[in-house]
Amino acid sequence: MVFEPEKAISTPAVSSPDHGNIAYKLLLLQQRLVAYEQLHNEEMAELRKELEQLRRQFLLETSSHTPETNPHIRAVSPLRKNLKAES
Repeated sequence: MVFEPEKAISTPAVSSPDHGNIAYKLLLLQQRLVAYEQLHNEEMAELRKELEQLRRQFLLETSSHTPETNPHIRAVSPLRKNLKAES
């Protein structure tokens, strides 16, 4: 997300030294936000991968058992409804 100045706000003709400082702080915050969003996306991808591996392992381990020997075990299916929206 990139900061776009609002057109409705008029700026005074005389520039104060604080404007540069504020602009610099805004730039730093934007860069931090982008970095945190990237980290969040990477972490979520890793968690999804780990979860999928555990599901596969679970299904492999439980597929060798018949329902008669383990009636309380059933396959767990992931919800994929919002998977694309989060990526």
